[in-house]
Amino acid sequence: MRPMKTLPLVCCWLVVVSSAFGQTADDAKKFNDAYALSERQTVTAYPDTTNAESRIVKRMAALDKEFEKDGNPIFNSPDKPMILAKMAAKELGIAAVIQTPDDIAYQRSEELAVAAYPDTTNAESAIVKRMAAMDQEFEKSGNPIFKSPNKPMILATMAAKELGIKPVGAKPVDTEPKPIPVLNINGGSFNNVTVRKIEPDGIRIVHETGALKILIEWMTPEQRAQYGITPEGAAQYRKQLAAANTAAYYADQQAETERRAADAQRAQEQAQQQAIARQQQVALAELNAAASDSFERHANEYRARLQDDAEKRQDASDRTKKAFDDADRERRLKELERAENDRLNRERSPWGK
Repeated sequence: MRPMKTLPLVCCWLVVVSSAFGQTADDAKKFNDAYALSERQTVTAYPDTTNAESRIVKRMAALDKEFEKDGNPIFNSPDKPMILAKMAAKELGIAAVIQTPDDIAYQRSEELAVAAYPDTTNAESAIVKRMAAMDQEFEKSGNPIFKSPNKPMILATMAAKELGIKPVGAKPVDTEPKPIPVLNINGGSFNNVTVRKIEPDGIRIVHETGALKILIEWMTPEQRAQYGITPEGAAQYRKQLAAANTAAYYADQQAETERRAADAQRAQEQAQQQAIARQQQVALAELNAAASDSFERHANEYRARLQDDAEKRQDASDRTKKAFDDADRERRLKELERAENDRLNRERSPWGK
């Protein structure tokens, strides 16, 4: 998994700068969030800022000391990491890495993951360790999530689900129902109102004709104060809610991706099995045809041999008969010749007749 990196040197300035202002807890949190975002953007644009021995980090450190000494307002700016990196890079002739749409989506996914699950910034947290293990599993199995630009949020959502960690702002605080005879809101009034839930950006009520959520924008300052609702809290809640909804969306997308992959795998296996079955049918048909042709050929050859043998036997019989006939004719001719000779001899003999 591509780690959610922070700068090796400038991260130490955050504590110094924040404490120097004597900020409230809310202001300090806003400052820290902006500073962390600037760090992540700096790492994306200038990857060498993760190397404490790189030229750009050393020059950034020198610039920071100069700004602190001179009282330059940049020293106390939440955007200081990116400002220093751009200045140092310009001096050193280092070009920023051009972000592709996937890079931007990945960075946005990291921001959403951090907003929904703050522990993802802690390398030793259970959620980060589980995310790293899942990332290795996806790489080994060739899961498309490994190369997805939305991987940080997907992994964070899956790991949080396994560990039972809920996203920040996922469960608004419920309050006991408070019956109100008449509630005036934004120029209108509702009768027999019961407040069912107080959320950071409004209240959910039930009245005599229905139910609705009254947003902070419709409430008077007094009503906001009554229910402990502030514009800052509403904005933060909506941001967290968007992150939680995004987490749920990515989880659904992951489930859908896995389902489609399984369907595609099954379809591919079925297609392969059908192709094998067709090949077997064709092979069997060819084998039967070959066997039939072979049988017919052998039968014809056998009949031809029988016919040839019969003709040969007939020819031999004819020759034998002819030989016998010739011998019998020769014998008869000799007998006739002897009989004739005997007759002539008797006629010539003085003792004849």
